[in-house]
Amino acid sequence: KIVRAWTRKNPGCRFYSCIDRRGANGWVSCKFFDWYDKEEPHGWQHVALLEAEQTIKEQKAEIEGLKIMVRTQTHHSDNAGNSNAVVVRLYLMSLFGIL
Repeated sequence: KIVRAWTRKNPGCRFYSCIDRRGANGWVSCKFFDWYDKEEPHGWQHVALLEAEQTIKEQKAEIEGLKIMVRTQTHHSDNAGNSNAVVVRLYLMSLFGIL
């Protein structure tokens, strides 16, 4: 199968991989590797991919923080505090495109 590398040196570059390379104890090497994309990204492509990767990491961290906030609000709120939890839940739902 073809998968993407997300290393600093090869962000977004595709390579061939064994279909069942993930085993019970983590990653299993099949002793095969070959690039699908023969050219490394360079110039603006390389910079754009690195920036996109950083943006995704920041968004995931923000979402995790909001999830923790929702759990905290839900577990430690009284009737007056429930409205805050509802607002945060609605915000999370809008982030995930549920609304």
